[in-house]
Amino acid sequence: LQIPFFPPYQEPEVDFSTEAVQQLVSAVFGFSVASSQIMSTRPWIMKSWIASRYHNRNGVVWVGDAAHAFPPAGGFGMNTGLQDAHNLAWKLCALFKGQKKQNDRQNFVQRRENFLDSFERERRPVAMDNAALSVRNFNRVLKVMGQCYLNHKHPEFLKKALDMTPFVSLST
Repeated sequence: LQIPFFPPYQEPEVDFSTEAVQQLVSAVFGFSVASSQIMSTRPWIMKSWIASRYHNRNGVVWVGDAAHAFPPAGGFGMNTGLQDAHNLAWKLCALFKGQKKQNDRQNFVQRRENFLDSFERERRPVAMDNAALSVRNFNRVLKVMGQCYLNHKHPEFLKKALDMTPFVSLST
């Protein structure tokens, strides 16, 4: 379960103690989950990062979360990772298919470097664009929440208000 943390308005020791998290989890499910056990809590900072390189000279390649991480605002992380894997798969297939035709080790190493360099040239800019879009999306969500005067305690208030409101059918 991922619960947003808003410093300086919250303190990890107070707002995310085992008891506080237990209450949050129960609120999410709408009933007491006292039989569950909170194994651990740890902070996670909403940010993005992108590896400075997508491969090394030994042929090790970074793909997906090993190459980049984005805020979960738009589904860009998984999609970018899948696109990375697809791009790398066809390049490796072409590389090894060519290796069968030419049994030349030196040529293979140079071709491998060219393929991996092209992988990085093609995929890293996509990750950079998607990271920027994901961060913008997250910041937009925060602005909307702020305009609605929402904070981490408001969902409980809104649920109570909705439960108290009599709904009238619009159909006749």
